[in-house]
Amino acid sequence: MAWSYRKRIKIIPGVHLNISKRGISTSIGIKGASLNFSSSGTRLNTNVLGFTNSYRISGSSSQRTSPLSNPDPQPLYTELSDNIFSADLHEITSQNMAGIKESILLAQLQKDLKKIKKDLRFSKTKKIASYIFI
Repeated sequence: MAWSYRKRIKIIPGVHLNISKRGISTSIGIKGASLNFSSSGTRLNTNVLGFTNSYRISGSSSQRTSPLSNPDPQPLYTELSDNIFSADLHEITSQNMAGIKESILLAQLQKDLKKIKKDLRFSKTKKIASYIFI
């Protein structure tokens, strides 16, 4: 007969110490999203409207061995070069970027103008309602 043991101890709000048959782990997070740090790795757990997702960030997928497991697993990441290269200063600040900057500023101004018009309509409505009810 199999046995199991699991205990969850609240250390501070949002931080829990988990004790189980497999070992000790720490969970950090809020309801619906948490990070779990254990000897087998780090996992991100999310729950939205009853749908649960668990994503392995680091570590092995399981301590148990499976007969169908791949004997030569592929690495989870690729090696990156130690050298970091940057673009030329003239390429980043070229005249072509001026049009993009103007478009962004124009879009922000139009958004602000729409908000002002909406607030003005709401103020006029409140003024008319105050005249009616007074």
